[in-house]
Amino acid sequence: MLRYDPVRALVATAGLALAGAAFGGFAGAIALATVMVLTNDVANFSGLLALEIAGEVGAVLGLISAPLIVWVMLRRVPLGRAFLALTLGTTLGGVFGWFAFSRLDVIFGPTVAAFVGLIASAVALSFRYERTPALTSAYFARFKVQ
Repeated sequence: MLRYDPVRALVATAGLALAGAAFGGFAGAIALATVMVLTNDVANFSGLLALEIAGEVGAVLGLISAPLIVWVMLRRVPLGRAFLALTLGTTLGGVFGWFAFSRLDVIFGPTVAAFVGLIASAVALSFRYERTPALTSAYFARFKVQ
């Protein structure tokens, strides 16, 4: 009997990718909508096309990065909390990227900043849910009441 079923792992990875695409698309669209409201520049964007493009870029970013980040860095983090924090980090990074880097490139600058926000929130979560070091748990196990 195998410890890990490869079909089950593949299905879980596909689910993580689809959830990443959904949350990434949401984060991209919300980030641009926030920028549009903060700059009072809603009229200059061509309707919903700009939000659609931001959502598509965010969906591609989430589709690729969500399974990698969750499997590698966030194995002990509950999925709801992981996707909430990753979405917030991506959205805040995208908004910051717009104001900091949109003069350089309208798409590439905010996208890179959104990715940095995603990685920063993943690193913060991985430290938050880090396993207790073995030395510490062995030390405290001596005092356990039986």
